[in-house]
Amino acid sequence: MASIIYFEDGEQLEFPLVSRDTTIGRAKQCTIPILSDGGISRYHCTVQQQEDGAFVLLDEESRNGTFHNGTRIFNEERVLADGDKIKVSDTVLLFVDPENKVPEPGPGTVMLQDVSRELDDLGREMEEKKKGFKTMMGEITGKK
Repeated sequence: MASIIYFEDGEQLEFPLVSRDTTIGRAKQCTIPILSDGGISRYHCTVQQQEDGAFVLLDEESRNGTFHNGTRIFNEERVLADGDKIKVSDTVLLFVDPENKVPEPGPGTVMLQDVSRELDDLGREMEEKKKGFKTMMGEITGKK
């Protein structure tokens, strides 16, 4: 079963993720209330279980932001994987999911990874041949 682990006042606390929405914040009504960190918003972020069993992280327009593995998230869902770190103010929480139900990437993801690799190759070729962007694009498209 997936859970959130963090330390408060030197004590390790673990919260199993048993409901669809798990709220994290300073409000006592939150599923995971963190009262010791004044920089946390009343309703800071939510961990939500999707229909496919995966978990996503959502920022609830918090004042100081929600960070997923060091990257601030804005108006987006971030899929969580076992061992991911969630930072709210000065508090770091650990997402633990032994089953690690991260959805497989779809065809669009694979296509973008291929395009990214091709662009990296093009950049290296430009450096090696000392050619500019317009010259290389002309060669690729056949227009010079």
